[in-house]
Amino acid sequence: MISLLFLAVLASMNWATIDVSGALSGKPIGVTGFAAFPPIGSLLTLQLVILGLSIFLSGWPIRLLTASLVPLMTWLLFLIGSTANEAVSREVSRFVLESTGVAGELAQQDFVQVSQLNLNFVLFAVALGCNILVLIASALIPRAASSRKSVSSKKSVPEDLWGSQR
Repeated sequence: MISLLFLAVLASMNWATIDVSGALSGKPIGVTGFAAFPPIGSLLTLQLVILGLSIFLSGWPIRLLTASLVPLMTWLLFLIGSTANEAVSREVSRFVLESTGVAGELAQQDFVQVSQLNLNFVLFAVALGCNILVLIASALIPRAASSRKSVSSKKSVPEDLWGSQR
């Protein structure tokens, strides 16, 4: 649960800061992880649903669902690692197109003055790697059975009143 919350916070932070000359506010534009990589939101929501199901399910069904998340989250990790610059560039192009109406790479050359990735996407990738390890451990290591005290009915042996008086 903590790793999922940490991933959501890191994905909502700015992964890149862009200084656009044609920006209406004149402030640098921030590109979040959710904007640059839309699958992040879907996969975090799916993981939250499976976490919620773990309240009601136990045993192999929840372990199977957890194990099914491992390849998806690993794919996301490789996607972020290999295409972070391109995803931010696409998001910048989309922003420049919306605000100025100029499309293509020329739009970035004309309007984008400074574009830099910051450390947040690296922190997200590290947290995602840790989350994958937690998912693997959850899928492979069975949880300890909950300690429910069952009421055991003791068979009481009737006392032999005559035997105790002899």
